[in-house]
Amino acid sequence: MARRDKATLLAEFHRLYDRFEQINAALRPFLDPQLLALDHLITSRAEMLAWVENDKGTLSDCIQGVRQAVNEALHGIEMMVEDNPIRAALVLENYRNATSHDLFSDMDRPSRTARKILRRGHMRNETEFQVLNAVLSDLSSATFSPTERSNAENLLAQYEANPS
Repeated sequence: MARRDKATLLAEFHRLYDRFEQINAALRPFLDPQLLALDHLITSRAEMLAWVENDKGTLSDCIQGVRQAVNEALHGIEMMVEDNPIRAALVLENYRNATSHDLFSDMDRPSRTARKILRRGHMRNETEFQVLNAVLSDLSSATFSPTERSNAENLLAQYEANPS
């Protein structure tokens, strides 16, 4: 794959961070106060860009980190759809009201992404590992058949043995 230039990486970072902020804003009214108290632990956009400016990280690292945060939030919403559909509908409505888009049209559902990884037969990066691991860890989910679950476990083990 061709290397992306800095302007392309920066645009991707901002697009993902915008989505991250929009998802968090949609979720915020429904979060436990103890979780809200942890907001100070979220690395801001400015902090991430400062890391890049000070050569403490790359834009690719920042993109991967934000993508993981977005995927974790999406997985939480996807689980909410199953566990508390009324609350999930309100979160999705908040997102749609703020952005004029459907959340799962803007970003793939983690279960859909996990199925794509499984069909491909390998993981490209740590973000895909995290998505597949999160979906597989949700025992209440019927995302995978027993055979697919076994294949997913094998992919995770292979990636952990050789994460390159």
